[in-house]
Amino acid sequence: DPRVKIVLGDLTDEKTMEDLLDPEDCTAVTCIHLAALLSGYAEDNFDLGMKINLFGTLNVMERVRALKEKLGKPQVYVYVSTDYVACFNEFNKTHPVTEESFRLSPVSYGCQKARNELLICDYSRKGFIDGRVGRLSAVIGRPGWSNSISYPYTGIFTQPLEGKDYDVPLPMDVPYPCSALNNNVAGLLHLATKVP
Repeated sequence: DPRVKIVLGDLTDEKTMEDLLDPEDCTAVTCIHLAALLSGYAEDNFDLGMKINLFGTLNVMERVRALKEKLGKPQVYVYVSTDYVACFNEFNKTHPVTEESFRLSPVSYGCQKARNELLICDYSRKGFIDGRVGRLSAVIGRPGWSNSISYPYTGIFTQPLEGKDYDVPLPMDVPYPCSALNNNVAGLLHLATKVP
């Protein structure tokens, strides 16, 4: 598709993100931010998790914020977050998680994502961006091994599909939020195009 442009670069590099988000001849920019260092990797390499998940996200938000001056209004910034921001503390394990739920994650990835959610709320309140957050659950059936904290559950599906035996290391009576890739994509597109 000639409309697709692939750019390889560093999320924390200001110039790379300016070029990537250049509106060219468009009157609006919608940024769907999928990039992250996922849970297990962010836990294993704290500094890299902070660089990508915290400082990289802030860099992208600042580049989207700068577009307001060029295009005359806040631009849409869809941030893909995670249920890790709230689901593992004791209170939230026993109560439904909502926008008002206390964000306290026992893992670095969840803390980094929670910080970004709060900043997106503040940037939106200030009129810098039109920020939207979509918290995605684990995708069931994605291929291959993962260092994700959700792997004990997603492995139930992925390993047998690869012809491998799999012993589930966690209790099977614990409710676990999960989704399918197509549902997540549809939800993000709806979030990106919803008129406030």
